[in-house]
Amino acid sequence: MHYSALNWLVLNINEEEIKGKNILEVRSRNVNGTIRPFIMKYAPNSYVGIDYVSGDGVDLIVDARLLVEKFGENIFDVVISTEMLEHAED
Repeated sequence: MHYSALNWLVLNINEEEIKGKNILEVRSRNVNGTIRPFIMKYAPNSYVGIDYVSGDGVDLIVDARLLVEKFGENIFDVVISTEMLEHAED
């Protein structure tokens, strides 16, 4: 994860936004850092990390285009995606 993305998250996410909420991280594979520990310290109700390939930090392999089909609507309170959108075709 690029330092600037991690830095922004650490400075701007607070306990009120996370505590007791259902969190989805899109493109969660830990390649060069992860935000998961920073989010988990605020005690979310649940945290699901998805990616298109298996790896450290990936709970489920799911194509990001199929999120609604996989989980339904209004399941997650917070969706986090860092350094993923530039890789998406649509």
